[in-house]
Amino acid sequence: MRQQLSFPPDHGPGSSKAEWRAFAYEVLELVSEVNGALDHQAKEIAYLKGEIALLQKRIAERKPKGARESLPAETVRRIEAALVRGESTRFIASQFGVSAMTASRIKKRMEARKSISVT
Repeated sequence: MRQQLSFPPDHGPGSSKAEWRAFAYEVLELVSEVNGALDHQAKEIAYLKGEIALLQKRIAERKPKGARESLPAETVRRIEAALVRGESTRFIASQFGVSAMTASRIKKRMEARKSISVT
């Protein structure tokens, strides 16, 4: 670590043109070191931003563990209509290519919505 940089005196001993020139060179050297550090940090930041973007892309593409994609809203609407008509969950499952459990869950959600809207 460098010692603190001090200005030469304004007048008297140590205030010559050569002293001020030496001071200016020291300042220039320090500014050069700071610029080098800033350049290094800027490169590191750019690299890390690239890493962050890559990780965000990978996270967005990843499916949740053990989860399947949701059924399209239109399919859910059609299953709900079939449930309203009184069709069995097994029959609905075979018609729409879903499991009987999925049809049962949709039925439970319908019943829950109905109980909330009634109260």
